[in-house]
Amino acid sequence: MRGLAQFLNHFIGSHALYTDCIWTGRGSHGIDELARPPEGRPIYIQVARDERKILISSKAFYDFLRKERIPSDHVMDELAKAFDAKEVSLALGAGTVFGRAREAIIEIPVPSGLSLLEDLLCAYGPPED
Repeated sequence: MRGLAQFLNHFIGSHALYTDCIWTGRGSHGIDELARPPEGRPIYIQVARDERKILISSKAFYDFLRKERIPSDHVMDELAKAFDAKEVSLALGAGTVFGRAREAIIEIPVPSGLSLLEDLLCAYGPPED
């Protein structure tokens, strides 16, 4: 989990988009942006507060692990065990001006009380039901 914590600490202030939910396509309600990255910065992380999910660009995450020389052999297995994370194909920022093309995304559900991720999830208020 060291790699995840380092990645989040490194990029959360400069490459993260906080939204109320994840856009699921036509017919879904509009997305409320709660916080956006500084202008000109791509997003690597999307925090979907009300859905209690953190989405991470797989490419950005594995590039970071390589650069920091953190072994990535079994990272997805560890994330799956610890957080029930899975790799999905989504567009980070979909439904906002930050929308990108679909890519491999690590989707991390955040259970209530998981302090490592709960603080990130609730940075702009508690989740709404």
